[in-house]
Amino acid sequence: MNKNIRTLLALFVVVSLAGCAERADMDVAQQEDQAPVAEVTDKSMAISALEENAESFHAMVDGLSPEQLAFRESPDRWSIAEVAEHIVTVEGMLNPMVAGVLESEPSTVAPDSTVTDEAVIGTMKDRTNKMTAPPEAVPTGKYTSADEILAAFDSVRDMTLGMVETTSVDLRTVYGEYPPMGTLDGAQWLLFIASHSDRHVAQMQQVKDDANYPRDVM
Repeated sequence: MNKNIRTLLALFVVVSLAGCAERADMDVAQQEDQAPVAEVTDKSMAISALEENAESFHAMVDGLSPEQLAFRESPDRWSIAEVAEHIVTVEGMLNPMVAGVLESEPSTVAPDSTVTDEAVIGTMKDRTNKMTAPPEAVPTGKYTSADEILAAFDSVRDMTLGMVETTSVDLRTVYGEYPPMGTLDGAQWLLFIASHSDRHVAQMQQVKDDANYPRDVM
């Protein structure tokens, strides 16, 4: 807070009042020029999580050579291409399930088995919490180039984003069971998809961090 200089009090008050009036005029003009701040809704939150993950996925895969994509830390570990295939496969499997959740009858009463957003995100991103992929989500080596991977990922992610962008349902009023965790509402299912992909983007980074990863391959 500004301190008044007693010997110049009268002058300060005059200048200060004039300055306040000028700033007020400027503030009004700036407010008129500025677009209104978008409200952060459950839908926008879910879309942001999916879009941010898509950026991370692209940054991790774009430009990688076939040798880099196929590198494994050890014979029992997945390569970057295999991790990417798993992400795409799982999202493709989840999308019809999430579509069903979004089309279900809304309820204003949450089931007793609901969990928090933090639990969904934390459980999925915590890679010390080991998970086993179901047989249908185990990669088969179908992708050998970065372009193939990115095209497949974008296709399935566009479907996911399309569902949330076009739905008119309140995401917090529709629910679906995820037995290992509990009951997830619509927003949490979308956070689940983004966080699952985040989990495996971190796995890709681990592959790149391996001392034997072929960094100089063109």
